[in-house]
Amino acid sequence: HMNDIQAALGLAQLKRLKQMNKKRKKIAQRYTKGLKALKQVVTPPNDNQDYKSTWHIYCIKCFDRDELSVFLNKVGINTGVHYKPIHTYKCYGNKPYLPVAEKVFPKILSLPMHPGLKYKEVDYVIKKIWEFYEKRKAD
Repeated sequence: HMNDIQAALGLAQLKRLKQMNKKRKKIAQRYTKGLKALKQVVTPPNDNQDYKSTWHIYCIKCFDRDELSVFLNKVGINTGVHYKPIHTYKCYGNKPYLPVAEKVFPKILSLPMHPGLKYKEVDYVIKKIWEFYEKRKAD
């Protein structure tokens, strides 16, 4: 139920959509390049002829997700978890057993992603993720 002001803002943003998607794709490529050698992290698949993302979310699979999220938050990096498997919500009653969703969910973490993100900020996120796992290896 959008009002007129929200609709006007949305129409203005639509004019910039292609440009914003292009910037997010470059950010995603930078994350992937910076994290691909880190064995504790699995990055999303690259675009190909069958799959093309708008990169509104950059979601990694990682070890020690909750600890990594807390660490990143402490150094000024907000992360998220998108999305909890829908069958695990109580409101859906009898939940089926979906082993893949249940296995993957505790590992997924969304990194900062928006077209206003500066490359130095992306590099900082990458650096801090590496730092987190290097520190854990040393402990």
